[in-house]
Amino acid sequence: MKILIYSKNNKEMELTIQDDVFLKKIFKRKWRRGIAYHGCIMDYLSRPQKVAFTLKRLMEVPLCKGRIIIQYWEDEKKMIQIFACHGVKGYEIVRPYKHGVTPGLININVSSESFNAKFLQELFTRHYGKDFSTDNAIDIVLFVVIDTGENEIIAFHFYDDRGFYEYFVQKSRGLTPKKGNHGVGSSTKDRSVALQSPDHFSRSDQGTR
Repeated sequence: MKILIYSKNNKEMELTIQDDVFLKKIFKRKWRRGIAYHGCIMDYLSRPQKVAFTLKRLMEVPLCKGRIIIQYWEDEKKMIQIFACHGVKGYEIVRPYKHGVTPGLININVSSESFNAKFLQELFTRHYGKDFSTDNAIDIVLFVVIDTGENEIIAFHFYDDRGFYEYFVQKSRGLTPKKGNHGVGSSTKDRSVALQSPDHFSRSDQGTR
């Protein structure tokens, strides 16, 4: 379950779905060599259609292990209540939300046995309800990263109710960074979060179509 890349001295390095620097380079779309991606636009679907389509696409991806990463601009108790309702355990509140611009961050590791479709259905239903001002809407952004167990990692960025990005990485091909442009760091700071630095998993890419 590894991705091989080449460092500056051409020695192989191992990256996994737990590597946040690797994920940032995918979700920021700054580092594209070895990565294929496409955007899915859902402007003309109803909210139930958006939820159904999103879940169908996720369920089509073979899951060996994965991560659900949640940005949230909500009271922490509301998020915990949703987890408890669906029996979701083992989540990590990486950074609590402190009622400012910077969101909180939650990480959930999943496997084929622990994958909870009903939990994701509620998250997407309430996530896609944000711009409709529904009573149960929650202000979140979702990232799902899936190791298929074969030669591929598939990552999703569900930025808002308009759609999502999907990224494909072949493990055996690896990622070869261009000299002087590794995609590290960004001038965009608005509503961005990090596991280790403030510009990981940014919401700022959502307007690109």
